[in-house]
Amino acid sequence: MYKVTSKRLGDSYFQKVINGVRVYVYPVLGRFSTAINLSINIGFSVLDFKLNDNRISVRPGTAHFLEHIMFEDIKGGNSDDKFISIGSSSNAFTSDNKTVYTASATEDVIGTIELLIDLVLNPSFSEDSVEKEKSIIIEEIKMYLDDIEWTLISSSLSQMYFNHPIKFDIIGNIDSVKKLEAKDLKRLFDAFYRPENISITVAGDINPAKVFEICENKLNFENFNSSVCETIPVFEPDIVKLPYSLGNMPVSNPYFCLGFKEAPIENDPKIKLRRLISNSLLMETIAGETSKLNMRLYDSGIIDSELDYYSINGNGYFCNFLFAGSNNCEAAISEIVSEIEALKETGICNKRFEENKRSLLGSALSSFDSISSISSGLAESCFEGYDFFDPIEQIEEIDLDEVSMELCKTLRNNKKAITIIYPH
Repeated sequence: MYKVTSKRLGDSYFQKVINGVRVYVYPVLGRFSTAINLSINIGFSVLDFKLNDNRISVRPGTAHFLEHIMFEDIKGGNSDDKFISIGSSSNAFTSDNKTVYTASATEDVIGTIELLIDLVLNPSFSEDSVEKEKSIIIEEIKMYLDDIEWTLISSSLSQMYFNHPIKFDIIGNIDSVKKLEAKDLKRLFDAFYRPENISITVAGDINPAKVFEICENKLNFENFNSSVCETIPVFEPDIVKLPYSLGNMPVSNPYFCLGFKEAPIENDPKIKLRRLISNSLLMETIAGETSKLNMRLYDSGIIDSELDYYSINGNGYFCNFLFAGSNNCEAAISEIVSEIEALKETGICNKRFEENKRSLLGSALSSFDSISSISSGLAESCFEGYDFFDPIEQIEEIDLDEVSMELCKTLRNNKKAITIIYPH
């Protein structure tokens, strides 16, 4: 058991590798509930891989479908009912780079951890359960097709990328879901639901030794297939596939998304973390709620909803997006591009930078008030390869020059993709 302590916070967490699985426990005394995450280091952005030198390709949406099956089909019973019976609740989600199964326990923490491990590591793949789940996921796809932000980001990603799977939706499409079979799910499970790809993170009023003990008892990989799995790198050109796209949706007014296809960030964990913090500060400077650009666009009536931003990064991809509702999308986009170019010419205001830095640090510190944020953050740091307390130290150290350098590296005018959605 290894203990890590933050000098700034005085908090500690404990970590231990148990049969290849990385287990983290963050004791928080006096909390009513305990947050548990069982995370798998595989998301929707991996579709091609090798298993024992055999190349395997899966359809878009397979990782998300697998997550659904795990939660809906546990030894013939309903997983929600089993969690509720021990005073717990459960959920799950799939992102671009991981799949996360979560639980919140107020009574039987140990029993909840046992159930979560059983759920994820002992799945049952049957054609009947797969066919039943297809209709549920197809309805989910239809629901997302009516979500304007989802549509803007998804469309922008498909415009930017030629080959990388990030261009596909997390949940796939109706055609890919219809063609999925139980054997496809088992292939993905066998390839990635492996000890070295799993982390268990627990935050709450719990004794770390008890968590480690139950994990040592439950994390049994006697029947584990010790295959060799590796992801297949994807060649992606450093240009945008489709710079401009128009579409229609049942919305009351037009919306736009201005996306930038950035060069992927280097894989060194410390460098990557610092770059992402710098990028966050940069995007807040440009498009934050109190930024000059946001207030100017809204006050002038060019946008009729707050300018928002979003960033996504992973193995072989990195993008920034700015989006809003507007009755004059072209004018809004022109204003944003001009603001970015002006910042590159004149530089970022130091006062604004310091304000955003204090705000980001405050948000980072307040996240330690949430046990679910702690559990999620531990899993993120585990897979990304940095210490859980590193972000706070990095935010405090970053200076204006680093954010200015980030501005020079990103938001390039020749790497933008414009998406505009008009009402039907």
